[in-house]
Amino acid sequence: MGTAQENFDRGVQLRLEGNEAFKKQDLKQALTQYYNALLHLKAVGGQKEESKFKKQSSEQLVMIYNNMSAVFAKQDRWDRVLFYATKANELDPTNTKSKFRMGQAHLRTENIEVAKSLLEEVLKQNPGGESNGENVYDKY
Repeated sequence: MGTAQENFDRGVQLRLEGNEAFKKQDLKQALTQYYNALLHLKAVGGQKEESKFKKQSSEQLVMIYNNMSAVFAKQDRWDRVLFYATKANELDPTNTKSKFRMGQAHLRTENIEVAKSLLEEVLKQNPGGESNGENVYDKY
């Protein structure tokens, strides 16, 4: 492992490589890259520089967890979708994409009342479905 900055940069690079694999429908490779990105980003800064990288790392982790939940949604593995969407939501409770995926997962596992509550919350926060220029209501 290198410096905190090198670890952070490598984590971001691995996330981006995961995104490219996802676009090519190589879901196994996407998950591998996301897992490796998590390893780099969770260790960034250690005790010494943790505060310096905490916000940046958290933002990256939210993206990775959401991306992983998208991969598992494509595989109809709704327990894993819920797991990673929940992790993203714990780091950023305002993230509509993670709430939407949590709602999707609950809907697919027939937990209708929880799904309804989450999806209504997403709709209230985001009537047009836009989240950072992306549509949160995408199929995955």
